[in-house]
Amino acid sequence: MRVEEHDYVRLRNGQTGTVVYVFHSPDTAYEVELSRCAGEMVTVRDEDLLAVEWSPGRDAVLTPGSVA
Repeated sequence: MRVEEHDYVRLRNGQTGTVVYVFHSPDTAYEVELSRCAGEMVTVRDEDLLAVEWSPGRDAVLTPGSVA
């Protein structure tokens, strides 16, 4: 699953939020601002993501294994 900054994602724990930064080194990880907790940030890895719910420039809902 391709995840980029500004994507709106759903985490495996049910929370949703916006990706505000993508880390590429030493491993890929994402800084996500949670939707229900204004200003609360979490850092997650690919295995913590369930789906990209919305992405700027992409209309479809993306799920793991899909290609945009």
